[in-house]
Amino acid sequence: MRTLVTDTLAAWRQAERVLAQSEIGSADYEAARLAAMELRDLYQRLAAQTDLDPAAESPAEEGAERATLKRVRADLDLDTTDR
Repeated sequence: MRTLVTDTLAAWRQAERVLAQSEIGSADYEAARLAAMELRDLYQRLAAQTDLDPAAESPAEEGAERATLKRVRADLDLDTTDR
C-alpha cells in the first residue's frame, strides 16, 4: 500500500510539473490539470487509509486504485508526448 501512495504522489508531482510548463488552455494543460486533480484526490484517499490502518484496504480495492493510477499516467503521457 505504501508503494501505491508513493507512486501516486510521484505521478501527482509529474502532473503539476507538466501543468506549470504548459500554455494555459492547451491540450497538455487541460490533461495535466485533470490528472493533477484526480491524482490529488487519489493520494489523499490513500494517505488517509494508510494513516488509519495500512492493512485496511483489500487487495481488490488496491487493484482498482492501481488501475486508476495507471490510467491517469497513461493519459498524461499520451497528451505530453511532444515535450
